[in-house]
Amino acid sequence: MSISRTRRSASRGWIGTAMVALLFLFAASLIADDKDKKDEKKTTKVVPAHPGATPAVQHPNPAPAVTPQSSAPVYQRQNPTPAVTPQHNVPVYERQNQTPPPPPPNSAPVYQRQNQTPAVTPQHNVPVYERQNQTPAVIHPNGPPATTPGVHTPGVYQGNQTGHGAYTGGAGGAQVYHGPNHTEAHFHANGQVSVIHTSDRTIYHSSLGSRTVVANRPGGQVIVAHGGGFGYSQRPFVVQNRTYVQRTYYVNNVAYVHVYRPYMYRGVTLNVYAPTRYYSPAFYGWAYSPWRMPVAYSWGWGGSPWAGFYGGYFTPYPVYRSPAFWLTDYLFAATLQEAYQERMAGAAAAQPGYGYDNQAVLTPAVKDAISEEVQRQLEAERSEAQYSGAAMSSSGLPPGLNDGNAHVFVVARGMDVASPAVGGECSLSEGDVLQLGAGAPRDADSAGVVVLASKGRDCRRGTIASVQWPDLIEMQNHMRETLDRGLDELRAKQGQGGLPALTASAASAPVQAPFAAQAPPPDANVAAELRQETDQANQTEQQVVSQASAPQAEAPAPPARISLGQSIDSVALTLGEPQKVVDLGAKQIYVYPDLKVTFTDGKVSNVE
Repeated sequence: MSISRTRRSASRGWIGTAMVALLFLFAASLIADDKDKKDEKKTTKVVPAHPGATPAVQHPNPAPAVTPQSSAPVYQRQNPTPAVTPQHNVPVYERQNQTPPPPPPNSAPVYQRQNQTPAVTPQHNVPVYERQNQTPAVIHPNGPPATTPGVHTPGVYQGNQTGHGAYTGGAGGAQVYHGPNHTEAHFHANGQVSVIHTSDRTIYHSSLGSRTVVANRPGGQVIVAHGGGFGYSQRPFVVQNRTYVQRTYYVNNVAYVHVYRPYMYRGVTLNVYAPTRYYSPAFYGWAYSPWRMPVAYSWGWGGSPWAGFYGGYFTPYPVYRSPAFWLTDYLFAATLQEAYQERMAGAAAAQPGYGYDNQAVLTPAVKDAISEEVQRQLEAERSEAQYSGAAMSSSGLPPGLNDGNAHVFVVARGMDVASPAVGGECSLSEGDVLQLGAGAPRDADSAGVVVLASKGRDCRRGTIASVQWPDLIEMQNHMRETLDRGLDELRAKQGQGGLPALTASAASAPVQAPFAAQAPPPDANVAAELRQETDQANQTEQQVVSQASAPQAEAPAPPARISLGQSIDSVALTLGEPQKVVDLGAKQIYVYPDLKVTFTDGKVSNVE
């Protein structure tokens, strides 16, 4: 019994000791928490923003500062998700936990940071034909109304076959007018007309003041009219189940013919120059090889107006080491002379000068690059001469441009090209030089090129631009056509004026291409057709621009509708206050100039 009591006493002692220990630990924990809070308060520093301002609390290890919205977008630190800039669709990298700021109004798309093909301005993603200086561009009288890009202007009817037109926004502040019968007028941000579309005609304006009209006629005929009566008529023809295209050009009151082979590339037809005759392999070898001694040659056009006009840009070589250098100067002289004649014939405002500087001079290094391209073209034609009768693919890019090598192009006519780096677009003029780099992608609708030489003030040397493949093909066509004329002249003048004489094998007569004998005759009415198309284009442009500048008619007000059971207040809102009110107690009569409305118990019961 005593032992049991002793054990119970010992057990109560241990329990009491354990409870005291637990209380001690709990108190120690409270003291530690209180100390931590005091330490945290000591590390918190109050930094006033400025005198009188509410102090801002600065914490240790602060969160990253938010970049001001006016700054450019930056790359997100970890695993960025591309954000889409509203209305511009330009992917940018958003910051940590931050919505990207909107770009400035009418901002142009920019290049991505790495290996990006220059973007194409939608406004200028049209096929084709470069423009040449001629009739000054039409200016929209009051400028198109300002609208948010891509957003239809409220209160204006959408264009249709019978109704009024409407403006919609384009890239970089450009505007597009959609008129009756599905016509369109594209305007630059400054109100200048750039393109006019109708069902069978397209009119292109360049910012340099030139105009090109492209008209589609029955039977596959196409009329392309430049300024001053220059242009061509194009018709297809078939020889041995192969389709060709013949163009009858009319330049400076002279008609001549060239033939082209169509290639289909990404849904667009590329008409590639096909020589109608070829020289002997020995002649191409003579034209390709260096001469034994440099040749000093006098061209005889030193005092010509065109040579003086472009004198600050183009200077011929002092001597020629090979036919390729001679043909390079022939190419530039022919291009600039034709452009000047068209400029004068079109009564276009000839610029007094381009303001040449170190940026706007055709340097020997650029001309040497062109002479190398001339040699490539000569070698390509020599190869074609051996296989002119063989079957050739008619799809994809033509031979010579799908080889992945660098190529140089000489602009034949003034044109606008897409160049986001300089604000969306810039202008090129006749004789400017472009380079398609080696390894540049060939699987897009346009090609990224670098400007090697330019007379313009916006597409300056070193500018990266995007040019449509049809435009590049037309530049290459012009080069090959001009080189063939140069070869004819070189052959005719061999042994004269310091030019080396041909060997007997190289002097043999050229041979016609297999299809040439079956080609149709030239278009005898080309001059009249160009005049007719120019007149029709003038009328079309005047009508469309007049529609685009005319104020839009307001929609007619809906007819007033009064129905049985309407309240007095509802009728008053519709018809206004009456001239007279006849109050008959439960019945009231409102008298208007052309009707009477009777109310019974406050509701319409009769209308007379």
